[in-house]
Amino acid sequence: MQVITRSCVLLFWMQTLTFVRSLEHLPDCTLQDFLNGPLFDSNFNTTGLEARYVGGKQITVSCRTGYSGFFQLLCIEGEWQSRGTKCQLMSCLVPVIENGNVPGNIQEYKEHDILHFQCNPGFQPSEDRPSKCTKLGLRAGWNPTPECEPITCKLLLPPLDGTEYDPSYKSVFSPGDTVTVRCGQSHWISDQLQTSTVVSCKEDGQWSLRPVCQEVTCSNQKDPLVHSWDVYWGQQKKLGDEVVYGCKSGYRRTGGATRARCTREGWKPDPLCQAPLGCQIPPPLENGDTKNSMKFSYIRNERVEYICQAYHIMQGGPFKTCSDGEWTGEIRCLKPCTVDEEAMRTRNLIFRYSGKHKMYASHDDWIVFWCRTGRPVGSVEMRQKCVDGVLQLPSCQ
Repeated sequence: MQVITRSCVLLFWMQTLTFVRSLEHLPDCTLQDFLNGPLFDSNFNTTGLEARYVGGKQITVSCRTGYSGFFQLLCIEGEWQSRGTKCQLMSCLVPVIENGNVPGNIQEYKEHDILHFQCNPGFQPSEDRPSKCTKLGLRAGWNPTPECEPITCKLLLPPLDGTEYDPSYKSVFSPGDTVTVRCGQSHWISDQLQTSTVVSCKEDGQWSLRPVCQEVTCSNQKDPLVHSWDVYWGQQKKLGDEVVYGCKSGYRRTGGATRARCTREGWKPDPLCQAPLGCQIPPPLENGDTKNSMKFSYIRNERVEYICQAYHIMQGGPFKTCSDGEWTGEIRCLKPCTVDEEAMRTRNLIFRYSGKHKMYASHDDWIVFWCRTGRPVGSVEMRQKCVDGVLQLPSCQ
């Protein structure tokens, strides 16, 4: 049994050696022989071929761009033998499209040509990409395949973050169908104030509104009246984010704010900066008046001077200042006190240091009374102080 096995192996190697030696004695073939021979086709691509091949060598010659086919050469006895197909101009025939048609009379298309076809009413192309005549292996074909499918609107399931659909169990809808889209707390649809809406599938297979919720963001662009803006270039600010900012010279932050806050309505406060407010006609002063004639409007920090009427004493002032639309400054005109002859006679009084029958006393002045006859009665002392027009009178008996 071992003798037989060894004999078979020996015979195999002797045959192999004989075949190899026979190939070594075969004449070579040259590329030039092929180029000058009857097998050559001008549409072959000979780039990359060697100048000489040993006998028994088989090579494949490809076709130039725009042509299809293949060609195999075998070097036998110093001559090229062939098998395969000639190079043919690559083309695609006009396809038959179910529920669609190709307008025009073109029956054949070259490589890279685009097929312009249309679908019947109620149908749409199954691919968004155009169908192009493309080399597919050794032949040409349409890619993607031109097909028509019923018009539908499609949803991405599961939905993107921040988006919910009702109904939530289907992704394909027919024209006229509706879907309720609900957004998360930090998202919006339609506009930044809306968190839900109803979208409908239209006859052209498009949604009446893109059914995807957007995250609430605020512009990172600096307001023209803002001087310092703590936002980096390209940085996105979302709902609830805050930014430190300052206003340009001559403007102030609205409401005394120190930070801007991103809301669904945009940055708050709105506006971030505002020009200082002016003032209208200054307020009247009881028992007083402005020193100069008044204007209809005043700018910020402009002042108005007041004066009090005769015998009146000014407390505070004398200026009121326009400050962001309001007049600031506390001014009072304190009234004087008067005592006439009738009041004195009723209480049996005279002025101790004056022979006048009627006397004016300014605020904070003291008046000393004297009994005409008799002596003082009651708790009111004979020396009294004028307090903003109020003076207590003593009595004598």
